[in-house]
Amino acid sequence: MLKREIFDAFRLRVRYDGRDRGVQLQVTILAAVAPDLAQIGERAAMAARAVDQPIRERPRQEP
Repeated sequence: MLKREIFDAFRLRVRYDGRDRGVQLQVTILAAVAPDLAQIGERAAMAARAVDQPIRERPRQEP
């Protein structure tokens, strides 16, 4: 749900070309949605703090 809100707020458009397996991304940021983006960012930060392992590190794997 949070991802969908982010994609919608940025008006994310994704185009995939199967011939060369290329991906084109396009986003539009309007000043009018800046407050909404700030709220979404705060919620994303709270969700990230709830994770038991840092996001930027690979999860530990048992030998």
